[in-house]
Parts: sequence; C-alpha cells; structure tokens
Amino acid sequence: MRRVGHQGVGGAINKTWIKHCSRLQVFNQHHLEAALARDGKPLISACNHGATLDDPILFGMLPWRTLLRAEDMRWSLGAKEICFTNAFTSWFFRTGQVIPIVRGDGIHQPAMDEALALLNNDRWVHIFPEGRVNQSSEMLRFKWGIARLVMDAKTPPLVLPFFHRGMETMVPLKQHYPNPMTRVVVAFGEPLDFADPHLRGDTSAPAAEQRVRITATIQQRMKDLKVFVDSVIAQ
Repeated sequence: MRRVGHQGVGGAINKTWIKHCSRLQVFNQHHLEAALARDGKPLISACNHGATLDDPILFGMLPWRTLLRAEDMRWSLGAKEICFTNAFTSWFFRTGQVIPIVRGDGIHQPAMDEALALLNNDRWVHIFPEGRVNQSSEMLRFKWGIARLVMDAKTPPLVLPFFHRGMETMVPLKQHYPNPMTRVVVAFGEPLDFADPHLRGDTSAPAAEQRVRITATIQQRMKDLKVFVDSVIAQ
C-alpha cells in the first residue's frame, strides 16, 4: 500500500502555488525526469539556497507520482535550530522527511550518517551545499558534506545539480510567506554519475583531497547553470 502523509498534502499545495501563483520557467526538465527514473541508484540533488522556502516550494515541480509516494520523495537536510525548535515543528518536519542537521558540527555528525543510510537504501537525499540561505548574487563556497555522501555511499550515487533565481524575491529574508506571481527560473544540469571513474577521480588519494575535488566538480557544474540562469533573467 502506498503511504501518503502530510508531505503529499504539502506537495499538492506547493504544486498549485508554483504552477498557478508564480511565473515559473524550467529548463532541462528532462534531466530531473532522468534522475527520478534512476533504476535503483541512490540520488543526491543539490541546488543553491535562495530562500527559507526553497524546499518545499520548488519541489512542487515534481510529478504527482513522486509527490504522492513517500518512498520516492526526497529526504532533505534542514537546520535543527530553525526547523526543529519545538515538538510540533519537530513532528512536522520529521514526517515531511527532513533530517535535523546541526550547522557547524561537521560532515560526520549523526544527520549525515542518517542521510548516508538513506542513500545506502537507494533513496533520494536533497542538500543545499552552500550551508545556509544566500540571497546575494554570488555563490558561496560549497561545504564538503556533499562529497562525504558521494564518497561513502556503498553504491556511487547520481548527483542532480540545479540552479534557480527568483526565490529570493518570492521569500525575502525574515519573511515567512511567499509573494505571489514572482518570476522563478530553474535550470537542471545533467545528472553526474559518480560510478564513472573519470568523474570520481583517484580513489587512492587522501580523503581530504578527494572531498575537495568532488565538491569542486559539483560546484563548477552549478556555476555553469548559474551563468545560464542569470543570462535568462537578464533578457
């Protein structure tokens, strides 16, 4: 039997909002569809963090078959001090498939271990590699947590990069509700398959060196998407 929790209801609300209450442009959605049809591989998605409501609003782009099936939906890393402040919010985000991460506690904390366990069961984990909301025009240096997940997963995962603009206007800092009819531009990149030895690189190198290389590879793909999205916005 399919399990549909409040995340399914929330997904329906976000799908309605992003489709009817924003001016959404999506490029290369076929890359998203290819990642979702990954045939048993673990999946990591990664994007810039433009607003507190990037997740869940942006995931309103997902097809109904994913939104309404908890087993197919993403698990996301959310800041413990923001999302898990009391019993109600802790219940809400936990049942919405959010893992409480403690910012500053490093890449080997329990939240990262939990994310890794999900990947080892071929699930989907979403991560914001910048580590915090960034509404500036420049991308922050990515944290190494995403590389740790890539390196330590028992099956090399797919990594789906995407970049967006407009969420920073839809939900400015210190505002906890979205502005309607905001233009949002999203571009997906081709999934990176870290089973490819050319992409993975030298696995005999020191772990810190591998983390730097993998993180830089993912961030460069995101920078390329940023250039594209910024050019669309400028038109």
